[in-house]
Amino acid sequence: MRKLLLIILATIIASANAELEKSATEKFSIENLVTTDTQVKLVRTHNVMQTCELESKRRGLGGFRGAIFEACSFHTKKDCTIIVGYMTNNDILGHEFRHCVQGSFH
Repeated sequence: MRKLLLIILATIIASANAELEKSATEKFSIENLVTTDTQVKLVRTHNVMQTCELESKRRGLGGFRGAIFEACSFHTKKDCTIIVGYMTNNDILGHEFRHCVQGSFH
């Protein structure tokens, strides 16, 4: 019973996170940027979740606590590192680049 409740809770949380994302064609304002001049480094990996987890901990951010994702990014006002798999798409890469210039927008 407890396992079933955990699965249901995880499904609800995943659905809620998916709802936060806008459609790939929906426009959004870029008026509020954290930077307009940043160096972007693209890291390709076969294991995105593991690489993102290790990078997060290396930066003292504590990791992703079991979240499921297809890419991640780490940004400052001067540089941004995007970690993706060897196969990705415009939505994933664009989403992470948006973090590079808008920070934590969601």
